[in-house]
Amino acid sequence: MYFNILFCGNCNATYDMDRLSLRIRDFLCRSGHVLVSDPSAADVEIRLNGCPTSCLDEENPGRRVISVSAANIDLSAPDDGALIQWVCEEIRRMAACP
Repeated sequence: MYFNILFCGNCNATYDMDRLSLRIRDFLCRSGHVLVSDPSAADVEIRLNGCPTSCLDEENPGRRVISVSAANIDLSAPDDGALIQWVCEEIRRMAACP
């Protein structure tokens, strides 16, 4: 399955979006998926919204989307382990229902 990662402007990020994207890329590669740079070639778009505003979610490109937002994060958690686990489960769910 083909995935594309889209970043918000990172103007008010509450988590390390670069670190999360690297972990997502690693998971996609290990799972046999393909990361594409062209959004039109993707089956699923992963949107990394840095804050609860989730500005990327204001647009709907008509494709399947995994939207990651600061609203998904337990800010009292010591690391981003729960967030990456949630994203990986969403990727598995999307891949199981092409």
